Amino acid sequence: PFTTTPPRQQVSLSSFTRTTLSFTPPPLKMEMSPVTLKGFELLRDSSKVSASAFSSLCKAAVTIVLASPAKKEESLSLLIEDPELQSLSPLFLKQAYAGVVSLLLEFAKADTDPEAIREFFTERSMLEDRTTIFLDIYSRSLSPLRSLLSQTGFHFPHIVDVSWRVDYQIKADDIERLNTPLFFVTLKVATGEGIKDVGLTLSMSEMQDFVAKLKDATGSVNRLDLYS
Repeated sequence: PFTTTPPRQQVSLSSFTRTTLSFTPPPLKMEMSPVTLKGFELLRDSSKVSASAFSSLCKAAVTIVLASPAKKEESLSLLIEDPELQSLSPLFLKQAYAGVVSLLLEFAKADTDPEAIREFFTERSMLEDRTTIFLDIYSRSLSPLRSLLSQTGFHFPHIVDVSWRVDYQIKADDIERLNTPLFFVTLKVATGEGIKDVGLTLSMSEMQDFVAKLKDATGSVNRLDLYS
């Protein structure tokens, strides 16, 4: 039988990414649907929606989206009972609410950085006070929104973390000496049912081939980024 010797090494996905999979993310690009576009135009009009009404609308949108099915109808009353929103016509309120929800979910789905959203709003002439209000609410609700999206949306299984260690085979029954490394790689894969571990056992040549393919995939991603 073979024996193993230390050390055993563990690396996080962050360090692995920095060394082999790093690339600069592209600027924020978002195609707004007609519903989102209409709502956005209404929300930036200070003559129709005050800053306080905008804040109330954003808070109500988050509460309604995150409400459980049993409390969904109850949470909808926020749009009707909030004093800041009562001056808005039902049609106007419906369109503005749809715009806020669309923006929140699109940004949360992409895990968009707040500074990228600020730039996105500035380029489209959103008032600074509304941008600040939106970003504050977005930042505080990003985690639960992404959790909700992960439960309700479809996505392919994807790697969220990786760890590895290397052992050395010193001796085998039929061979006097080996002195060859053996790599154990564990991929943590997120699926619709949670996190699963996928284990790989690789020889030196297999590990080299594995890393080469990852680098090739990274190069393809970088090329796509240049053309986007």
